Amino acid sequence: LHPHNWLLESFETPQASPSEQILMSNVRCTEWDSDITKCLAEMSEDIENSCQHDNVVGIRCYDTSWAGIRIAVSADRSVMKFAVVEKAGLLDPHTNEHKPAVQLDFSHHVLSNIRVSDNTDDGLGIIYSDLFFPDAVNTIEKSEFSRNLGNGVLLRQLGITMKDCLVEHNRGAGILHDPAIRRSHQREMTGWITVGKKDKIEYLPAQWKDLWLDENEFKYIITTTDTGIDETFQIIAKDHSMVIAMQLLNPLHNESTEEVIIYDRHDIHPATPIGPELDVWSLKRDQVTFPTVSSSYGITLWFRSGAKPRGNGILLVRAIRAPENRYSRSRVLEGPLPRLQIQDSKIRYNGRGIGAIHYNRYENEEGDLYLRKANESIEVLRCELSFNEGEAIHVYTPHREIYSSNISEITFMINSSMIYENSRVIVQYSKDLRSSNNLYHWVLRDNIIERNKEGGFQVSLPYVWQYNENHTHSIHFENITFRGNENFETLVSGHFSKVTVVLSSF
Repeated sequence: LHPHNWLLESFETPQASPSEQILMSNVRCTEWDSDITKCLAEMSEDIENSCQHDNVVGIRCYDTSWAGIRIAVSADRSVMKFAVVEKAGLLDPHTNEHKPAVQLDFSHHVLSNIRVSDNTDDGLGIIYSDLFFPDAVNTIEKSEFSRNLGNGVLLRQLGITMKDCLVEHNRGAGILHDPAIRRSHQREMTGWITVGKKDKIEYLPAQWKDLWLDENEFKYIITTTDTGIDETFQIIAKDHSMVIAMQLLNPLHNESTEEVIIYDRHDIHPATPIGPELDVWSLKRDQVTFPTVSSSYGITLWFRSGAKPRGNGILLVRAIRAPENRYSRSRVLEGPLPRLQIQDSKIRYNGRGIGAIHYNRYENEEGDLYLRKANESIEVLRCELSFNEGEAIHVYTPHREIYSSNISEITFMINSSMIYENSRVIVQYSKDLRSSNNLYHWVLRDNIIERNKEGGFQVSLPYVWQYNENHTHSIHFENITFRGNENFETLVSGHFSKVTVVLSSF
């Protein structure tokens, strides 16, 4: 039985003749049962006119499946070409836990000409994306994700380019961005780091004071549970034309007393005066900042453990060439931003076309993580979104937040695409309308939106805690054609937004 798709509705249940014998009633199965015929129940000899056919419960069964393919955090760059992955997804038959058929824990890989279909969960799942990997990676080309019981592609963190792909007939969304990671999954995933390449791991506190990195060399900086530590450490690129890239793979626990402060200079000491022009990042406070890069060839880590450190905070550092043409205030900007770019692809016949879920905090009460970023974008270029049962594009925020936090700017860009024959078109709904930490930008250019069954462009933009009249939500329409849509409306509700409409036809 699939945990999310086992119960048949009454109209789906095959009709039985009144004369047919009822074999079992009052069936009581536990999570450890694997054969329904052996569950505790009343059998036919125990039933005497006490159960009728109109009380039948229908269940949906699936064939057994295998676990699938998983590439762990510590894996080197991998290339998967001309492969077929099907009938996978059952990770553990005893707990009935399902996983994506192909899961990339830390994506710096290439997928080309693969087909991932008929799986019991998501087709492809990506947890973290390595945005600073030196080679050409994080591309999916000429691939198919179809007939999966979950989503076609599930992304926890953005950082992928999809080209010429077919995503169709998936029960969930064709492509879903949901940056939520369960605590148990995060712990298990990061555990692969410590059993991988030992020479790439450095623990805090460390024996060294200066850590020197060659070009593209990386290290995992991991905090420990040692108490009473208050020390500074420098991480320096050997080539002074390089910068230090930083990516947070496991944040510090909310209840831990440890703190790691990162200074954007390599020569900082506790007695050094800190001016406002120096960037300072806290691993606890500024999680949305990561991934980021330094402005020069070195940084300083100030590690304070406190009385009750929990340890296992993991920061990946890598020496890379400075990003070009990205300067502001005489310093290098943050390098590549988390971005999903979908080019020349077809997303059709899914439960939804593209879905995105956004949160307002970093962690919930159970310790589950929400991977919020300072800037991220979803870009749809020259694509076709059609015949989806729900929305072509659906954006949702499930929780409101009563506390202010770092702002996330989220951009949706749909250019030169066709959106037709869907139940609905573009819908954004938030439960944080009165108190949000997210800022949204919608950019639509050169699109044709036609023959959809309901609605059009319907967004509800939330009030942002850190409101700034000069920096707010924005919507830009340019050369958009809406035609032949049923119950059509363009609705921008919620809080203030800058709206620009140019050369568009409704």
